[in-house]
Amino acid sequence: GCKWVWSGKADAKGNQPKGAALFRKHVQIPTDRRPISAWFLLAADDGFELWGNKVKLGFGTDFKSPQMCDVHEQLHTGDNIFVIDAHNAGGGTHPYLLNIRREN
Repeated sequence: GCKWVWSGKADAKGNQPKGAALFRKHVQIPTDRRPISAWFLLAADDGFELWGNKVKLGFGTDFKSPQMCDVHEQLHTGDNIFVIDAHNAGGGTHPYLLNIRREN
């Protein structure tokens, strides 16, 4: 399922620190498999970019509007690297919402 995460420590009010946070995920695809679908559901306060194997695959600018990013075409056998570059401009934050689903 989905969950809110961030890389820093919140203050007493629950606000996350200002700045950027990078999240990286390696996904191994066996040579005898080909996923039929793969996507990320993401939202971040204040924004994010999703990269897969050095290709920009999606972005968002409003945590109230999660973005569905289809990454199926970017997957290949072997090691796949996905990076989320999330940005917080300050104030109250809602870090990023992440759901990764892979169907074989």
